[in-house]
Amino acid sequence: MNHFSPPTRYRLKNYVYALVDPRTNLVFYVGKGLGNRCFTHLIAGPEQPKGKQINEIKNAGLTVKVYILTDGWDTKEEAYKLETPFKQLFEIGNFDMSSLGGLTNLVEGHHVNEWGIRSAEEVEARYNPEERKITEKDFTDGEALIIKLSRSYKLGGDTKHAAQYAWRVCSKRIKNVKYVMAVYKGIIMDVFEPESWHIVPSQPSKHYWVGERTLDQKVLDKYVGRVWPWNHGANPIQYVGS
Repeated sequence: MNHFSPPTRYRLKNYVYALVDPRTNLVFYVGKGLGNRCFTHLIAGPEQPKGKQINEIKNAGLTVKVYILTDGWDTKEEAYKLETPFKQLFEIGNFDMSSLGGLTNLVEGHHVNEWGIRSAEEVEARYNPEERKITEKDFTDGEALIIKLSRSYKLGGDTKHAAQYAWRVCSKRIKNVKYVMAVYKGIIMDVFEPESWHIVPSQPSKHYWVGERTLDQKVLDKYVGRVWPWNHGANPIQYVGS
């Protein structure tokens, strides 16, 4: 994802964002933005430490993760008031996004869905849901297995690991599955290509897959961040596509 749609930009107003290194899941830059500001850094040159790190991530075949920390501020001055403490907090803690939810608080947070930290894809899907919806007829790149991540998954966590284990699947049908797509809160978070499927030793009725994130950027652009209307009841998996 490299831009927000006009409806999303309008609703975001001024915001504070973080850039995260997917190799370590650590925040390496915090800034104040308006419109598509958070994406302009992704084409940064190597003359600054930030640009050097972004280029290293690209050269590794990966994509910088973009998170919106807080948004909806009418003026840039309001956003700046929060940008500074976020910078200080992350400098002190060298913040790991996978540690979200690691506090001992019994309550996750008031209005966490509206005010909590969200990925750029989640923000786009929330503020422009109609345009981001995807239906079964849109899956034209091969059969896919959509996996609904459990509540134990936390934004910024290891999406691949959360989608790998362990599922009651049809041993014959999974042979035709080209992609595994991880869905969280109704949004496709990532797309993987399973190379093989294996029975879980301790749970012979379940399988797990081995593979990697797809390198096909067209596939990632087409599916990641799209809204998938889950209509499969309590079953956490669903087969789609041809």
